[in-house]
Amino acid sequence: MNYDERRKNDNNAEAGSAAKQNQLLEQLQKELEAAKKQREEMEKKLKEFEAKQKADEEAKRKAEEEAKRAVDPEAKRKAEVAARRKAEEEAKQQVWKELSKKEIYKVKGVSFRMVPVEGGTFKMGNRSVTLSSYMCGETPVTQALWKAVMNNNPSRNYEGNNLPVVNVSWYDCQEFIVKLNQLTGMNFRLLSEAEWEFAARGGNQSNGYMYSGSDNVDEVAWCRFNGAKSPHEVATKKANELGLYDMSGNVREWCMDQVGSFRGQRGGGWCDEALECRVYYDVKRNNRNEPSFSSYYIGFRLALSDFGLGKTRSSNNSKARSENPGSKQKKEKPSSSKSGILSFFSKLIKGE
Repeated sequence: MNYDERRKNDNNAEAGSAAKQNQLLEQLQKELEAAKKQREEMEKKLKEFEAKQKADEEAKRKAEEEAKRAVDPEAKRKAEVAARRKAEEEAKQQVWKELSKKEIYKVKGVSFRMVPVEGGTFKMGNRSVTLSSYMCGETPVTQALWKAVMNNNPSRNYEGNNLPVVNVSWYDCQEFIVKLNQLTGMNFRLLSEAEWEFAARGGNQSNGYMYSGSDNVDEVAWCRFNGAKSPHEVATKKANELGLYDMSGNVREWCMDQVGSFRGQRGGGWCDEALECRVYYDVKRNNRNEPSFSSYYIGFRLALSDFGLGKTRSSNNSKARSENPGSKQKKEKPSSSKSGILSFFSKLIKGE
């Protein structure tokens, strides 16, 4: 065999070997794909088995609980109470969701906005207070809204539609609220001091400011510090974290709380020092007056809560008069000029 023939045979042998190697590689690839597919199927079946096992265990647990309740009256009662509370909470949340959608209200062409305040827990003085959700007026009640409801304006010498209404007593506020509720079909009321402070601090979005929305009083409040000599139009200073205006300064705001024969005010007014405009609760400095008292530096802000929103619980189990505006309160004797008003909203004063 000559050289060319040997070389040709060698080339043919090499070609045959390469073909066999390619064939072997293809076979191995097919086997790997088949093994991978088989593994995926096994993993799927394992997950299905584990899910079924978990579902069977959960069904068994529920069956055991049902069986236990069937023979244990106390366990059955607790389960029923828990189910009822859960249903009530779900219903409350649904109503709250619907209520909080309607933030803008209108009375005789005058619009005003209520801001949702999600409930939470905060430190008020030396107490921890927990509040349910409620709605808070974006600004103090304006003279325009007061006139639309009451057909008068008590803010003598300080008149203007977009100014906060002043020269109103706590009793006047209650009469306004009763008429407003008749016109709107809603459940407006005054804020409790706990609700006022929680909202002024910024609720669950609080940044811990000294004043409502800032540590700089001039940014958020009209007060003696920046030369205010009268009430100013609402919402002309910076809002706080919740979008609420004038909770520090401009006018003091009546609250629902009763302390002896007095009612509380929060927020400080245009003639007050900056110290009085802080958001913090201070029993020595918080303003208190007889409910028949009125002045050119006192106004009020609305709250809104249906289905029991706004109730609170205090961690030291103290009386809920400051946290729960719906709690029963001692009936007050009004001044003779207010006797007709008291009969108009006696149920509200008693918290019924």
